[in-house]
Amino acid sequence: MKTVLIAIVVCLSPQVLLGSEDGTPKELNAELRAWCKDHVTAFNTGDYEQVKTFYRFPCAVLIDGEVELATAEGKPLVDFEKVKSSGWAYSKIKKLKVLSASSTRAMVSMTFTRMNAKDEELLTTTSFLGLTKVEDKWGLKTLFIAEDIPLD
Repeated sequence: MKTVLIAIVVCLSPQVLLGSEDGTPKELNAELRAWCKDHVTAFNTGDYEQVKTFYRFPCAVLIDGEVELATAEGKPLVDFEKVKSSGWAYSKIKKLKVLSASSTRAMVSMTFTRMNAKDEELLTTTSFLGLTKVEDKWGLKTLFIAEDIPLD
């Protein structure tokens, strides 16, 4: 687990250390924000086939200290039946910040809230998304969430 975390930090640290939202061109910042909003919209469909089009496999997922390396053919990263059993109806973005970005890599902080059908908050947490751009399309390469939240 530590090896994967160290590899992720080493790969992304030049971006984090050298960039900030203020240093990100407005067009790139808008593009990344749009990607995040589209990702949450896809997540809200509850259709994993649609959600996984936003991933760049293999994808490293670190949640509550546990590391999982996901592949396109492997176990889905999200079990929507389990997520729904927690009372989830939809998610919404509370805060979004591009921490660092280049034309092919980005680190984004996204605070999101899971809501139930009565529009009551179930949980709010912050995730850190490592994105890569291949063939003019952004994809999630790493996901880090410090808290334990149900995905599978």
